[in-house]
Amino acid sequence: MKKRIAISLSISLLLISACSSSNYEILSFFFDGVPDPNEQRIETQEVVIDSTGIKSRTEILRKATPEFVFHGPFVAKLCDECHNTEQGFKILKEEPALCYECHDNFEESATVLHGPVVAGYCTECHHPHKSENEFLLLKTGQDLCYKCHEKTSISRNEEHPDIEDENCITCHDPHGNNEEYFLL
Repeated sequence: MKKRIAISLSISLLLISACSSSNYEILSFFFDGVPDPNEQRIETQEVVIDSTGIKSRTEILRKATPEFVFHGPFVAKLCDECHNTEQGFKILKEEPALCYECHDNFEESATVLHGPVVAGYCTECHHPHKSENEFLLLKTGQDLCYKCHEKTSISRNEEHPDIEDENCITCHDPHGNNEEYFLL
């Protein structure tokens, strides 16, 4: 009995010490299917369904975790470009001056400006760090515009009788330009 316990203990210690990529041979001797750490693997986006019909963990996580669009300085961890990192991350300048450090100043290029642009409220439409939407938008399509504009007053306008789900920026520049109503 003591000999059996000693052998079991030896095997257990051997297996515990084998839990590294350098001990692949030992692990693969005792267990089938141990991945070779030196083998290059190509990840695929295929949905793998096991015998119970359950999707693979990779597919579930991919759907559960939305893909984000990130602001360049945020990705590069250049927090100090926009924030005072030594005093509670307060922004260095107010909007839109801070945004115009890198982005086009619409006040210089357009004579007719959208209200949030005039007021300097970039973050009413754009998230400064990341978004699930292109251009770091908080919402997409008409949903973004209906955040401020009333849907009923837009649909009553004689120019908009059949816009249905048409994106507003198909006809309007969201920042402004030199045309009334920011028409493109």
